[in-house]
Amino acid sequence: MFIAEMFIDESGPRIIVTYPGRFQPFHQGHAGVFAQLQKKFGNENVFIVTSNDTSSAKSPFNFNDKYQLITAAGVPGNHIIQADSKGMY
Repeated sequence: MFIAEMFIDESGPRIIVTYPGRFQPFHQGHAGVFAQLQKKFGNENVFIVTSNDTSSAKSPFNFNDKYQLITAAGVPGNHIIQADSKGMY
């Protein structure tokens, strides 16, 4: 999915919410924030954005590790977006 495709659907423009973070590690507190954002903005409009950066000791988890933790916490995989320092993929 391209980011531009998320902004317009058959009913017109929509609000998209991104919840960015390092998520080292993603935990139930993060999942709770995600659930509250979904409640406020709709299940299909909220996305987690995180990177593959493991360049410091404070960031041991790569994107695939975080993806597994995030989906295990109940976030749908199609609502997780990988970003780099230049933006989203």
